[in-house]
Amino acid sequence: TLTSSQELDYGFTVPIQLLMSHLQAKLIPVSPSMLDGKTHYEFGRQLKRILHADPKRVAIIASADLSHKLGPTSPGGSSAEGPAFDQGMQAGLAANDIAKLMGMTPDLVEGAGQCGYRPIMIMLGCLDEIAVTPKVLSYEAPFGVGYLTARYDIN
Repeated sequence: TLTSSQELDYGFTVPIQLLMSHLQAKLIPVSPSMLDGKTHYEFGRQLKRILHADPKRVAIIASADLSHKLGPTSPGGSSAEGPAFDQGMQAGLAANDIAKLMGMTPDLVEGAGQCGYRPIMIMLGCLDEIAVTPKVLSYEAPFGVGYLTARYDIN
């Protein structure tokens, strides 16, 4: 669904605030749907095709939280899926293991109370068939929510 809104949530505004103080760029915020990871990955592949038609440089930023259900003090409470999801995301992203990430079950993804899986799958679709070197820079959960920072350098 194509929508237009003047309001962006913190998943967009935090990176924009940090990056735009140093850069002048056009922004295209893309929000995920509730469809599965494979569909979001395919959307990213199609988005890459469109972006590659333009000779300008592009940065893709996937910004959202991992699990909100890591333990009893987490905003979403505790679930077995929370830590399993965050560990799977860290391992899959560090290894650029798309099959592992796409293979996450809907029960695991939804049971983790996350909002980052689908944006990450869009980003990974944009990187499809591009030689990259992934690097997980940090992972922390000081407030019971998983925060992961990673980068993908194009080789």
